[in-house]
Amino acid sequence: IGPTGATGPTGPNNGPLTGQLFVAQNGNDITGDGSINNPYATIGAALQTIPVNSSVYNVIQVAPGNYPAFTIATSRVTIQGIGDTQI
Repeated sequence: IGPTGATGPTGPNNGPLTGQLFVAQNGNDITGDGSINNPYATIGAALQTIPVNSSVYNVIQVAPGNYPAFTIATSRVTIQGIGDTQI
């Protein structure tokens, strides 16, 4: 799952990081904050939190499951599966 260490998703400070968001079917687009412990439910909701002209490179980590279609309206974003998940 991406980088490790203090601020990586497997580190002790794995809250919502600038440039890294999490999506899972058991997430919530209203109460989720995009962290590994409180993910969004849809890729679209995660994308909406990224500024159109973002100056940081953004990674959206997606857990296994089926998700609604989405449109990417920003640059510098990668959407990747968690572990063996294929997108």
